[in-house]
Amino acid sequence: MEKEKGSRMNQKAMVVLFFNSIKKQQHNISIMLLNKTKERSVT
Repeated sequence: MEKEKGSRMNQKAMVVLFFNSIKKQQHNISIMLLNKTKERSVT
């Protein structure tokens, strides 16, 4: 019983970490796109 509870909590933590990494990636991609559009408008 306790073991199952622990694995479920671990699954939840993994999901949270997964979503956080996706958010970070999206943030980095949007920054990259912003920088690219800035470069384009300058030239």
